[in-house]
Amino acid sequence: MWYRTSTADNLQTDPIVDRVINKFHDRSQAGIKKYGTMLTRDDLSTLDWLKHLQEELQDATLYIERLMIVNKQIERVAVHKFMRALNITPSSKFEITDKDGNPKIILVADLLKETFKQQ
Repeated sequence: MWYRTSTADNLQTDPIVDRVINKFHDRSQAGIKKYGTMLTRDDLSTLDWLKHLQEELQDATLYIERLMIVNKQIERVAVHKFMRALNITPSSKFEITDKDGNPKIILVADLLKETFKQQ
């Protein structure tokens, strides 16, 4: 496939766009095979199409939530591996300086609570 770039005379293909278009095509073929119809069908009302869209968006929201949970789990594992590598435990303490230059003792467990608190 060909797309215009900022140079009017120079046509180039964009591999990312091609990849997405191919995925749309593959998805269309899978839908035709599974349901025996295409999006050009005329047996659904506007409300039916909106319901289909709503269900797809609900599924997408569930997928996002799942990935957010998995990502948080991956972060926790990485933090704990990092702590083990540095021989740090939740009871370890660090001295930091606040914005006014005053020293403050921070417990690693408190940092972990703040980092991984539920939203």
